[in-house]
Amino acid sequence: MVEIGVVISDGQKVLETYQTLLNPGRHIPWNVTMIHGITDDMVVDAPRFEDVADELFDMLQNRVFVAHNASFDFGFVKKELQSVGYDFSPRKICSVRFARRLEKGLKSYSLKALASFYQVVNPRAHRALADAETTAEIFHRLLVKPDAELALKEFLNQKNRESTLPPNIDKQVLKGLPGKPGVYWFLNRQKQVIYVGKANDLRSRVISHFTKGTHTKEKIRFHENIYEVGFELAGNELMALLLENELIKKHYPIHNRLNKEFLLNYGLFSYTDQGGYERLMMGETGKWTNPLATFKSKSEAMHNLLKLSMQHGLCLKLNGIFDKDNKLCRYQGTQQQHCLVCEDQADATTYNKQVAQAIATLPQENYLLKTTGRTAEEVGMVWVEHGKIRACGYVETNTTWEPETLLPQLKTYYDTQDSQSILRQFLPKAIEVGVFGNGLRLLEIVF
Repeated sequence: MVEIGVVISDGQKVLETYQTLLNPGRHIPWNVTMIHGITDDMVVDAPRFEDVADELFDMLQNRVFVAHNASFDFGFVKKELQSVGYDFSPRKICSVRFARRLEKGLKSYSLKALASFYQVVNPRAHRALADAETTAEIFHRLLVKPDAELALKEFLNQKNRESTLPPNIDKQVLKGLPGKPGVYWFLNRQKQVIYVGKANDLRSRVISHFTKGTHTKEKIRFHENIYEVGFELAGNELMALLLENELIKKHYPIHNRLNKEFLLNYGLFSYTDQGGYERLMMGETGKWTNPLATFKSKSEAMHNLLKLSMQHGLCLKLNGIFDKDNKLCRYQGTQQQHCLVCEDQADATTYNKQVAQAIATLPQENYLLKTTGRTAEEVGMVWVEHGKIRACGYVETNTTWEPETLLPQLKTYYDTQDSQSILRQFLPKAIEVGVFGNGLRLLEIVF
């Protein structure tokens, strides 16, 4: 804090004012000076906060704390007073939210916009006392509105906690959120997603963001940037976690710290080269790839490719393990064998049969995982093919239970290391409930 300004009002007129610069005991960053114009030279002889704390506390105690975006100003004042031993917990009114309640339809409820609307002149914007006096004058104008008395009673109700809510979000929007499992996201003024989260109770979880620990500068700025709330219901925790993971990677929200890295899993693939030889290769499992098997890391995929090649006498050069410029890819196999391809002792047809035998030994993780739906009329579904999560979503319970009917209803999903980690958390709870004609297993988790 480098300055504080206080206006004492009876709701109709100003009774007293107080203002002082404060020495923060540190350098004032130039970009902050650009906002309010206060420099290091201006505060060098100013008192520290602890020097004025007694006088300030006497002035503020037993009064209602009113500020434009009250959480921001209150957070700093409370923290500073706590640092010198004062317990400061007044009733609060956020004049942004109060104005939203009583003046409907304005494009902006910033201090500048409201001052312009009410024709209140602010001679020194972003200076403490001038902004406090402007806020007081706007608040006086609001208090003569027809519904002001009722609104005032609601705001002063300690259980209301409206002053802790983001200034740019209507309280009714938050109250209208369902108390059900799902994923929610916050958008800024430019409609960019700035945070994604998941919850067992969407309404309670979203509101909890604004009722706990709002005194840090980072969290206050976070609240100020929230202009919209979106959500999508999820049938259970697994589906919620998969959706949350997908949205975080899609939008890369600035306020999310975890699960933002887009790390794909690795798979084994096959293709036929110009000489007619079937080759195995390792690569990332993108959204549209179709691997023979999926592994959680590059090293695990390489280990399995090497093991497969050695067990079945496959050419390490064709499979990309040895450089193609090597003369021979001799290796110690189960029968001390040499590479028949490199020694020109195996044609493509013979060799490809060995490759087919090797592929047949790969783990076949092909299944549909059935979970709880968002309503009684649907079920959640995760489609896994060759260990890769290919799609997930919801299908109606009366849908014909055949892969060709179920799969087109699901949404293609990126198979990342995070999504695989999520799935592995829940797979021990799954039980097999059926097998389709093509060998695709049907698993189920009951939540």
